[in-house]
Amino acid sequence: MFEMFGMFDKKIKILKKILTECDKHKEMLKYLLNKIEIPITEDKIKYIDLNEKAIIDSLIFRFSKLQDRLAKIFYTLLQILGEDTDNLAFIDILNKMEKLNIIPSTEKYLELRKLRNVIVHEYELNQLLLVEELNKLIENVNILLDIYENILKFIYQRNLFKN
Repeated sequence: MFEMFGMFDKKIKILKKILTECDKHKEMLKYLLNKIEIPITEDKIKYIDLNEKAIIDSLIFRFSKLQDRLAKIFYTLLQILGEDTDNLAFIDILNKMEKLNIIPSTEKYLELRKLRNVIVHEYELNQLLLVEELNKLIENVNILLDIYENILKFIYQRNLFKN
């Protein structure tokens, strides 16, 4: 019985650490959204200066990191709720997150993940081909931020941080 409480406390500590990381990514994403000129066009990408490139690179990095950390939160939350996540596929995790009203839909989250993967793996190779994807990423930053806020609401409503 005490082992369960010890494991619960360990998972709560992990969750708090991840949330602290997410707060940093959230803060930077909001800052970067205010610094970037949208929409991004092929001409802007062709003649981009180092400052603008740094903003785009940071935006991609923060989007990617926040999405990675959200996935870790999904697993951790389910474990805190008593779910055995060892044999669950990621799509099953997402379906559970959708049922808990944390993500808008499994399909939307998978779309965001695919978008992130395309941009992260292709951005340096061919920036011109990614103009549309970069604009989609910018349009979808707020969805990731909303998911993070939904997580915080869920934690508060369930009183997971009792002390």
